[in-house]
Amino acid sequence: MKVLLYTDGGSLGNPGLGYGSYCIVIEGHSPAYSRENFGFCTNNEAEYKALISGLARVKEYSTKIELEVRLDSALLIGHLSKNWKVKATNLKSLYQKAQALLNEFQSYRLVKVPREEVEIVLGH
Repeated sequence: MKVLLYTDGGSLGNPGLGYGSYCIVIEGHSPAYSRENFGFCTNNEAEYKALISGLARVKEYSTKIELEVRLDSALLIGHLSKNWKVKATNLKSLYQKAQALLNEFQSYRLVKVPREEVEIVLGH
């Protein structure tokens, strides 16, 4: 089974009030959406928190899936594909949590998509 996960996060001010959302798309099922407030955080922290929330929700379905994560954050893609080092101390534990969740899946793929695609799917 193939599952698509779209995620996005941001903050009103940077740092500021953090928010994030995700959408899980499984063929033959209605998409599952979620929006969350994260409190005071940076834009990058919100991006990670949205991803972690989405991964935790997908994990509830199953880890024996082909997971494709679609996001517009070059930073997250760079970190999680291990092409970029995580230098910011405020992101290290979030990176570790996201990487641990990803590693629980049978297979996963990270895909950088245009901002417009994320806006269409998530509605913002």
